[in-house]
Amino acid sequence: MKGRTLYIAHRDKIVTQTHIQFQKIWPEATVGLYTGKEKSTDKFNIVGSVQSVSENLNDFSQKEFQYLVIDEAHHAAASTYRKVIGFFDAKFILVTSCRPAFLFACRANPYYYAASASIGMDFPLHRSMRVAAIHKPEYR
Repeated sequence: MKGRTLYIAHRDKIVTQTHIQFQKIWPEATVGLYTGKEKSTDKFNIVGSVQSVSENLNDFSQKEFQYLVIDEAHHAAASTYRKVIGFFDAKFILVTSCRPAFLFACRANPYYYAASASIGMDFPLHRSMRVAAIHKPEYR
């Protein structure tokens, strides 16, 4: 991939875990954190909390990222997500959700509609675990 990537999620634990995974699967690319505690903007890929990114959009240019990954997209109607999605002029936006049926049910909302109208693959959690694409979630 030639362009920079911004990954956002709404929970710090998800952001931290994703930061670690980015480093493991893409060791040749630099990965920065953008959270309440750390605000890295100079790395090739940025993994951040939607809250921190939405509150500090002035740290970024609109064309800074060619790829946006929006995790927990079923929260896309929240003002923080809308602000981030509306700000960046990315070439490609990947949305993920553990609740794709919820996305389809919310077609009246343009953010949900944009996400659900272009779902290219539905890979349910139980199937992901069966093929070892992901581990069983740990709830504590």
